[in-house]
Amino acid sequence: MTECHYIGAVAYIILNFFESPLRIDSAVLAPPIVRPVVTALKAEPGEHILLYSTTGTGRDKLQEVLQKFAAQKFYIYGFDEDAEYENCIFKKRSTDGFLTDLAGARGVIASAGFSLISECMYLKKKMLLLPLAGQYEQIINAHYIQKLGLGISAEKLDEPIIARFLEELDKPMPGDESIFWPDNDKFFGILQNELKKLETPISIERPR
Repeated sequence: MTECHYIGAVAYIILNFFESPLRIDSAVLAPPIVRPVVTALKAEPGEHILLYSTTGTGRDKLQEVLQKFAAQKFYIYGFDEDAEYENCIFKKRSTDGFLTDLAGARGVIASAGFSLISECMYLKKKMLLLPLAGQYEQIINAHYIQKLGLGISAEKLDEPIIARFLEELDKPMPGDESIFWPDNDKFFGILQNELKKLETPISIERPR
């Protein structure tokens, strides 16, 4: 879900991944968009789980929990370290490396930011989301990801929630019509349509 912070616009295009009622006539829902570098990726049904730590803290406790699932390999970003401890492979910051591992992941564990959710949806990766405390948008995102069958939401990462997530990964991705899958073409079509309604219509060329 994206937030709106400007009052008085002639139109509001709200990026969202689920159907939601609109309170004003000048608002229109649009699907998420993803970067060209993501649309160029080829999703593969990999064997590892990709984990991104927003805070980069609590490594020892995290490693202790993950190592209880010895048969599952975890690729871990956010600690700025290249190291391997049994089934835990820590990797330094790398945009290309992260995206490659995302495309080949079995599933993703992360906070509930809209951009990464959009990329996971585009690549059809189920998510275990840990919304940051006090981040209302992330709490809503995580709630709807679970409600729509796109993953699960949790307050903390522990052994029971990881076991539950591993079971969730064996279920097919949902086909609910209320889900707005990322669609760059549809978004730019909606944007162009709204720009044509202006007093001085504007035509745009979609970025490539």
